[in-house]
Amino acid sequence: MSTFYTGLRKRVVLLSCLLIVLTWIASSLATRSGIEQASKEQLAQRAQAVAWLMLRAASQTDEPVTGDALIRQLNQIGESLGETMSYEFGRSSGDQALRSSSFPDLSEEAVDGFSRHSQGDERWRVFTAVSEDQQTWSRVAFTPAEPKPLTEMLLLTLQQPLVWAITLLGLLAIAIQNRCFTPLKKIEDALANQDLLNPRPLALDPARLPRDVRPLVTQLDRILDQTKNLLEEQRTFAYGVGHELRTPLAGCLSQVQVAQRIEDPSRLKQSLAKAERALLQMTQLVDQLLLLARTDPSAPLENPSRITLSALVQESIERRTVTAQREGVVLKWRVDGPHDSEIEAKPELVRTLLTNLIDNAIRYSPRGGEILTRVNCSDDRWLVLSVSDQGSGIDAKESNQIFSPFYQSETGKSSGLGLAIVRAIVKAHGGDVSAHRRPMLGTEIRVVLPRA
Repeated sequence: MSTFYTGLRKRVVLLSCLLIVLTWIASSLATRSGIEQASKEQLAQRAQAVAWLMLRAASQTDEPVTGDALIRQLNQIGESLGETMSYEFGRSSGDQALRSSSFPDLSEEAVDGFSRHSQGDERWRVFTAVSEDQQTWSRVAFTPAEPKPLTEMLLLTLQQPLVWAITLLGLLAIAIQNRCFTPLKKIEDALANQDLLNPRPLALDPARLPRDVRPLVTQLDRILDQTKNLLEEQRTFAYGVGHELRTPLAGCLSQVQVAQRIEDPSRLKQSLAKAERALLQMTQLVDQLLLLARTDPSAPLENPSRITLSALVQESIERRTVTAQREGVVLKWRVDGPHDSEIEAKPELVRTLLTNLIDNAIRYSPRGGEILTRVNCSDDRWLVLSVSDQGSGIDAKESNQIFSPFYQSETGKSSGLGLAIVRAIVKAHGGDVSAHRRPMLGTEIRVVLPRA
């Protein structure tokens, strides 16, 4: 049994046991409090009854308090009180009061009803009964302490069924928990059997799982599918980097080997120049890799500045004109719309974005073709930058894939890192990028950026 399942199950069982124990303690305290209150009320009722009996017995005779018959009768009533109560009886005629030895000293006049008194550390509750003619009175005093043996006996009697009920409830709770945790155990076993290098969906049928667990299985399958796609992209990326570096490395190595064998200075110079171009190509690829790694689409831009997009477009067109002429391609650009083209951005990243878009269009344009870079300023919230070529175009199913690093199209051409860097830069600026096939006119890469 795995650590996760054991730990979670143990926590739930312990919490259930703790809840049961707390319930038992609370019920015990409530029962004890009720018994104590009932005992106190019983004592009070008993004291009240005895006081009236004493008063009635005294009212049936005119003997003084010290009379033998009255004393015997009152003693019989007083003895029935036991150790928890004591009594006092007297008349207003001045006769000496008859009292128990444990009766507290009370200086107050006899007032009908209950009263509370203190004598040292003892607390007394006294019930006083006064005759109708206000001439005779009786008092019964008792301490509020409960008769503990009776309380404990009643508590034990009442708690026994509750203890059995709580025990059965605990066993039932454990059985229900085992039943409820079975789907989680299946999920954990399925995850434990996953191949980290080749994740696959969980082999669980959601229809046979509890309704509350189905969203968890669905989300786990989605995460596993995303992980699989990321691993595939990582493998494709590693393969693409190796492939892109292998060509210039092979060219550089061959030129170095040629340079080692030839003695003609002019041919040696040509070989070294070719090796230098191969090294520059590798350096450019490494720079692109570093730029892609540094550009985090989810992180906010640091220290952006207000720039004019149309000015950077013009600058980029002028810088790539020589390359376009060498490939036999014409570069054009224009600005549409009445608004300005200012954005909050990092100029060096926007220059890289424009260079990659133009170079990608040159790469796929035929000789004699035309590339149009357009800035649409018609919307008051967004700027639309588009670069259109007159190449063979792309299939609709490849319109999103070409922005992946080193994506290999059906024609066998690799997209390299250019468009992947474009997407990362656009996302970092809070925009969006998409590719569209133009009927008979090639491909259009469209970038949408928020205005400043």
